[in-house]
Amino acid sequence: MPAPVQPRCDQTAAWAALGQRFASEGAAFDVRRALRDDPQRVERFSQQAPFVFADMSKNLVDGSTEDLLLQLASECGLEAQRDAMFRGDPINGTEGRAVMHFLLRAPRGGAGPAGELAKVH
Repeated sequence: MPAPVQPRCDQTAAWAALGQRFASEGAAFDVRRALRDDPQRVERFSQQAPFVFADMSKNLVDGSTEDLLLQLASECGLEAQRDAMFRGDPINGTEGRAVMHFLLRAPRGGAGPAGELAKVH
């Protein structure tokens, strides 16, 4: 079943709110000061998953911005798109087919089709 059509991200309320937030506070945000003033910043703005570590602490982000980014993801149907991708639904709108890029990131020897592809590359 194809994923439901979602609005373009730049046409959502969260996108507009992010633009307003940047104009009012983000443009003056000082990452060095934020790192100095918040000893837990790296921990709070980092995510870890198997084979992936994302450190957002050195970006123009704070708790309010993070909340708006999560709202943006929700308004754009990111979870539904992710789930459709992993199911193999045809989410490539220009070609009308599935995208399987995630198979190229599978650990060698893993189970399932992702692991099989990793053995070849």
